[in-house]
Amino acid sequence: MIRIKGVYKKYKSLVLYENLNTEFNEGRIIMIKGPNGSGKSVLLKMIAGYTKCDQGIIEVDGKVIRKDVDFIPDAGIFINAPEFLSARSGFANLMYLAKIRNTAGEEEIRTYARMFHLDEQLDEKVSKYSLGMKQKLRIIQAIMEEPQRLIMDEPFDALDKKSIKTLCTIMDVYRSYGKTVIFTNHIEGFDALADEIYEIDSHRLCRIK
Repeated sequence: MIRIKGVYKKYKSLVLYENLNTEFNEGRIIMIKGPNGSGKSVLLKMIAGYTKCDQGIIEVDGKVIRKDVDFIPDAGIFINAPEFLSARSGFANLMYLAKIRNTAGEEEIRTYARMFHLDEQLDEKVSKYSLGMKQKLRIIQAIMEEPQRLIMDEPFDALDKKSIKTLCTIMDVYRSYGKTVIFTNHIEGFDALADEIYEIDSHRLCRIK
């Protein structure tokens, strides 16, 4: 379980969250909505451990992020569109990341590339990739180790219809195995996918589903 307790966070003079208290249960697909600049990405960064809360704590399985553990355990993450090394191929970029934890390899990378119809371009330099191809690469990076949790910032941006369907299927599979998906979204048409939907309003998360 992910517990957010009394979190306060501001950026410069802008208050993003004030006394934020929320619990996310495992085995759910959770969507977070909000306009640009409302703090969606910052919330994901705090959950992941990339950014500290100014006040309050975030617990995952009873461990406090940035105190007991540096980062959320066993999670696939992409937030704020991470960039890849443009002079290297998509495959080389993914293999470099996979070697950090050694839980995924060439077989997993190429399997997911086929699922997202990126297999024919996987050995091309990232500098030649379109926005949609880069988004697919980010998704593969997040899921290739088949983590317990997926945390994704606007994952449907720039995806074609087939890839959207593939990602939705993967999210459903994660849920069926008791895994957790948390993602931000501003595109209409995905409410039915989520078990829980939250909207950022007045520095808090309001559950609307």
